[in-house]
Amino acid sequence: MQLSATEFALLEVLMKHAGEVIPKAMILAGVWNYDFQGESGVVETYVYYLRRKLGDSGRR
Repeated sequence: MQLSATEFALLEVLMKHAGEVIPKAMILAGVWNYDFQGESGVVETYVYYLRRKLGDSGRR
């Protein structure tokens, strides 16, 4: 399995804050280096990519 640079950056942010609820704005700032005040599906899209690559079948 190979992760893109963005997927790796997202995984790094998530791992640094394991067990915490991370605001979307914090993820956007940490991974994409910008402050986004509206709705963006980019975070959800990349979480989906990570789950798929890491073998998460979608079960909670």
